[in-house]
Amino acid sequence: MPRPDVAKLYADHLERLPHPDGFDIRFLEYSRFGKPDDVRQRVNTRATHIGEALVNVAETAGYSFHHPNDPKPADTPGPKSTMLRCLSCGHELTPLPVNDQLESGITQHALATLLRTINPECPHDQT
Repeated sequence: MPRPDVAKLYADHLERLPHPDGFDIRFLEYSRFGKPDDVRQRVNTRATHIGEALVNVAETAGYSFHHPNDPKPADTPGPKSTMLRCLSCGHELTPLPVNDQLESGITQHALATLLRTINPECPHDQT
């Protein structure tokens, strides 16, 4: 499951869900207060499964969860690239690899070769 943190958030609040209108929805069967350890463990397991199921239902329907502290695309490890586009029409000309600072470098030979392959006139059909 891609977002176990969201599933845990649901599981942790299952006994008392805060409603946006200011009241709580109580599921007393998921209360852990005053329960023996074995019962508390079963309640935790069941609440975790419910949290995972809620995340699965949302993600299966096409929703995704984002948090402000999630890494931005530039922060994720691995190779990155950007698309070189025409400023006039927005046509995608060619992908360029970039580093972690989103900088790209190209040799003079590669640049000359690239410029020869791109038609400078819109609509930029490859020559």
